[in-house]
This record gives sequence, structure tokens and C-alpha cells, in this order.
Amino acid sequence: DPFFTVSKSREDGGWVKVWDSEPVMKDISPTWKEVTIPVQKLCNGDYDRPIRITVYDYESSGDHQLIGGFQTSLRALQPNKQFTVVNEKLKQKKGDKYKGSGTFNVVKSVVEKRYSFLEYVRGGCELNLVVAIDFTASNGAPSTPQSLHYQPPTMNFDGSLRIVSHLNEYQQAIVSIGQILQDYDSDQLFPLYGFGGAVNGQTSHCFPLTFDPGNPEVTGVQGILEAYKNAFNFVSLSGPTLFSQILAMANRYASQHPSQTSQNYTILLILTDGVINDMDQTIEQIIEGSGLPLSIVIVGVGQADFSNMEVLDADDTPLVYNGKKMKRDIVQFVPFRRFRSMHYTALAAETLAEIPEQLVSYMSSMGIKPNPPTLASSRHMHVEQSFKDVPSFHSEFGVAPPSAPPTQL
Repeated sequence: DPFFTVSKSREDGGWVKVWDSEPVMKDISPTWKEVTIPVQKLCNGDYDRPIRITVYDYESSGDHQLIGGFQTSLRALQPNKQFTVVNEKLKQKKGDKYKGSGTFNVVKSVVEKRYSFLEYVRGGCELNLVVAIDFTASNGAPSTPQSLHYQPPTMNFDGSLRIVSHLNEYQQAIVSIGQILQDYDSDQLFPLYGFGGAVNGQTSHCFPLTFDPGNPEVTGVQGILEAYKNAFNFVSLSGPTLFSQILAMANRYASQHPSQTSQNYTILLILTDGVINDMDQTIEQIIEGSGLPLSIVIVGVGQADFSNMEVLDADDTPLVYNGKKMKRDIVQFVPFRRFRSMHYTALAAETLAEIPEQLVSYMSSMGIKPNPPTLASSRHMHVEQSFKDVPSFHSEFGVAPPSAPPTQL
């Protein structure tokens, strides 16, 4: 059950581990999956800095058995290069009879430029925000203080005696996330939808809050807030909570694939209070969306059980449905209650944290590079302070015992 670690040398002569591979179970001649490591992390940008690769036999107890290792450098890790895996204790014990504990074969190695999220934004890539709001009955009647949709008027005694509206959790999420993203959408026209509500007495799981199917867009964050508040004059809370139609709608928005000259990326923000009732169909739509320029942010409001949302987040286990596996991670779920006592920017930072990498991974997979900076490049990104412009090292390794031929992909 072999796996390997990668360590880089320190200036004081010691070593620091920078990577662990997954073990390949029950295989003495394994081929490991491709590894992607930023060059800065691998060797501090120094292609000749010593790197040590150590191979172990995996033990579930954690007491892994050393097979051996070797020292090299990034410059020396060339395709089709073979290294002898040496166990120093066995070498000392067996002397000249010891020929090594295996061969480590580099099947593929590439050092490539990894573009940053900021480079795409500065080059004119448009972020298109689509918002979907939960109008199911589990939110509670909007006229009651217990409702998640409750909007009580309060008196502001700052000298102006203005009547202002207290922001509920839906509104706070809209403001904190929308204020950041609206700066990266040149026309600031946001499609705005509801789901789980009844319009004209009929429940719908995807309806525009403009109530004009031909024009679902509102202008800016203020437009979202006004349309949301106005919606309760026309929508009755209903149910159940279904995501699949909203996701299918977002997939249609994102289906216009970007090109080198016209770069765009869609972000769907779903605000919901409860457990979804169409899990299989939802997973199917997310898998479909994983091949599109799309990220999905789900904010859970209230105190409901959001365990299903953690499944959709798929940080550890990729979603699979009917034999189809998601192409990349595109979902980020955040429960609002974790940020209730924090500044509004904390929610935005958490919900948008994965979007830069998701955008970059999609553009890279399509062979789309950032365009030269536009006049709009002076805009500042609030979500991510910096994305280091360092190359990444991609490699695929094979290891074989002394008598076996090199392993190939």
C-alpha cells in the first residue's frame, strides 16, 4: 500500500514536508495520480533546491513502514527519469549486495504558468451574479416577528428621525455578498428569482421577482432589496424546497461558454432556510453545471438542519449521479448563523473564498488566458487580497520494485 511524501530542504539543513500522496492500496507497482504543487511551496522558486521524495508502506495505525527515498531537485525531475529508492538502514546492513528498494519513475513533469483570479478580472472577465430566494412556508409568515422574512420598521434616533428597515438574514446576505460582486458586473443587472412560493395561487419553484419572465433582471443590490421587499405583495409562501429548477435556470445562463476575447463567469447565490426535497435532481444539475463557467454559493439562514448542504458542498467527496461524476468542485455552502455576530464582510469572505480558484480552474481547463488589463483594472477585489503569480509543478509518478519494468500511465 505505498504512498510518498515530498519535502524541501531548509537553509539550516533540515527538511520540511510539503506534500503527501494518497496511498495506492494492494499494489506493489503503483501509478499515483497527477500531483500539482505550486513551485513556491515545492522549492521556494529555486529549481535547484534539494527535494527529498520518501516512499512508505501505508499502515492504518499510522505507523507507516519506510520503503526508501531519494534526493533530487525540480530541475532534475524530468519526464521518463528513473530514481533508485534507497533505504539507508538496509543499505548499511546488506552492503554491496543491496541494489535498492525499488525504482521511482517520473512519467510526466511540467512547469507551467498559473494565472491568477485577479489577472482574469483585470483583463475584463465579467462576473455575472444570479440570485435565488427561498419563499417556502418554513420561513414563517412574513408579518410575524418569528419569520425569517420579517422586516420590522424601527426608529433611528441619529438626529434625522428616519424610519429605516431592520435587515433580516436574507437581506444581510444579499448586501454583504452583492456589494462585493456588483463591482465586477459592468451593467450591474442581476437576474433575481424566487422558489417555493405561490404566484397567483400556483406554486412555482423558479419565478422571476420582477414577475416579468422576459425581463428577470434588477439593477444593483438596491434593486435586489427592493424587488425582494415588493415580492410579498404578490407571493404566498408555499413549498416544498426544491433546488433543481433554479439550478437548471443557472446552467442555462452559464451555457454561453466564454472565449478568449469574451470572458464571463456566472455565480449563483441561493438563499434558503431548509432541507431540500429533490436531492437526486439537484445533484444531477450540479454535475451538469460543473462543466460550465459557474459557481454556486448557498447561504443557509435560520436554525434548520443543513446536513444535506454539506453533501452538496462536496469538498471531500465529489458528487456522482447515474455514473456521472462532477468535473470540478463548484459549490460552497455557509450557514448564516456562524456569522450573525460578525461584521458583514466576514460572511462575504467565507462564501466567496472558493470562487477565485473555481474560476481559474475552469478558464485553465478551457485554455483561456487572461486578457491584457482593461481600464476597469483599477477595481479592487475585496474577497482575495492576493493570488501569487507563481507557476505550478504538475507531475505523475510511477514506482516499481527493483525487478519490475517502469510503470507507465
